[in-house]
Amino acid sequence: MGRFQKSLKIILTYTLSAVTTLLGISTLWLSCGTLARDIEECQIQVIATKPIARWQIWLGKWLGIASLNAVLLILAGGCIYGLLQWRASKLPAQERADLRTQVLVARGSAMGMIF
Repeated sequence: MGRFQKSLKIILTYTLSAVTTLLGISTLWLSCGTLARDIEECQIQVIATKPIARWQIWLGKWLGIASLNAVLLILAGGCIYGLLQWRASKLPAQERADLRTQVLVARGSAMGMIF
């Protein structure tokens, strides 16, 4: 395995770990912050008096945060994928082929499962 392939593996590992950590922290911060703000501004009492169940309120909040996480994850994944493709485009053809078969194998197997 070449030096460039090893550096791409390191980039992949650290960027995906950073995205996971940042999304986890931002989810906790956002969910606690929205709930605290709703209680502080007495908006939760206005919502709780409506003819909807409490689990529907929590489910709505959870779906909102989960959909925001999904959008951020797709955006981060697209950026990481674009960065790797851009860096790989500078390689000679043989090294690019080695990179696709040795480093980027999960992408190929996932695409095979989809189609």
